[in-house]
Amino acid sequence: MTTLNDIITSINEQIALGERAAADSMRKARTTDEQEQLTKYVLVRIGVENIAIPIDGLAEIGPLPPVTPLPNLPSWILGIVGLRGEVISVIDPEMFFLPGNHKVAAQGQRLAVLHDGAAMKIGFCVSRIIGTVSRPDSEHVSCAVSPIAEAAPEVFGDGLSVGGELYRILDPGKLLKMERLLNYDTSSQIS
Repeated sequence: MTTLNDIITSINEQIALGERAAADSMRKARTTDEQEQLTKYVLVRIGVENIAIPIDGLAEIGPLPPVTPLPNLPSWILGIVGLRGEVISVIDPEMFFLPGNHKVAAQGQRLAVLHDGAAMKIGFCVSRIIGTVSRPDSEHVSCAVSPIAEAAPEVFGDGLSVGGELYRILDPGKLLKMERLLNYDTSSQIS
């Protein structure tokens, strides 16, 4: 014969087992969610290249304001713009990454201001803003070799497939640390 105490003990054990199972399930779900956190990207076009810029490396994106050219700088530096009290250098990414591959500076219609999480910012001309997308790292794909990726493989790594199109993922932090961007020779430039 089962006593009331035995029944209560059995019920308590079953409740404890259920609570442990639910806690384990929630812990596994949290771990899966943490592993599959989404990264948000702004999808842009630079010339013929589709580029995905992580939003956390983007200070802002919008219309290209008037650019003030400066003398004695490399041709890939278009000049400077004033944005919200800051002076930002503006580069033409096609001329920077692919010098000699096109006839005239792209002079995109939009400006993406990239940052490295610290104080460094640079304006990056883009031809077109396509949209935004969120993707987990597990959806990164290997992209076919392209001229821009060959020019700077450390900046353009994996890619994303969005709507049947491949987008190269740009790493703003690595771009802003490129030796060529930080230390260019102005003595050989013509104004």
